[in-house]
Amino acid sequence: MPYSIGDQKFSTQKRITAYIRDMLKTYSNNPEGISKSYYPFLSALIQRHPDYETYLQPLEIYKFASKPEQFNKGHNLICIGKHGTEIPSWRKMVSGKPPTDLAIMRSVLRIEIYPQIEAYRNNNRVCVVCGSLRDLQVDHCGEFEFKDISNMWMNLPPFEEIEIEECNIPIFGGLHIVDRTIAEDWRNYHKTHAKLQSLCVDCHNKKTYKK
Repeated sequence: MPYSIGDQKFSTQKRITAYIRDMLKTYSNNPEGISKSYYPFLSALIQRHPDYETYLQPLEIYKFASKPEQFNKGHNLICIGKHGTEIPSWRKMVSGKPPTDLAIMRSVLRIEIYPQIEAYRNNNRVCVVCGSLRDLQVDHCGEFEFKDISNMWMNLPPFEEIEIEECNIPIFGGLHIVDRTIAEDWRNYHKTHAKLQSLCVDCHNKKTYKK
């Protein structure tokens, strides 16, 4: 079965994997990131991720980079966007499996707190580590990361199945919670437990690599 990804064609998934590994190895730790000649391929590749619409698309990715994996001999694909930096599993992009219910719900919760994140961003325009004024991102810090806070809220009793639907929040878009009372409860919970900080892309990446 042939595969067409961006401007590249492959006969098997093994050949896709080999191509990605060679690219990531070539540009590992390159301060300029991965060459833009790969962007047609990478832009199409990330759309094969099972959580692309709820996980990667909202980032508005504009740059790709590579870094050695912490515990393996391979390399990570780093996606840098206007609204954050993520290190998704590029292996999932090769196989293209559907997103899990938990991944969808966590993305919905992230969308719901978007106004809080933007408000913080607008009032904190300096990287707290290096003082940079450019390419700032809002980072969850302190005792709880976003994943921790969302998990704690979803585990509060009683947690019933939450209905979600399409929405049109500026920039993010995607899905939101139908019952706005529940949505407000989540936003209040997040505001109470979240500690935020502004980081530039480089400092945010350094923090991510240390995890």
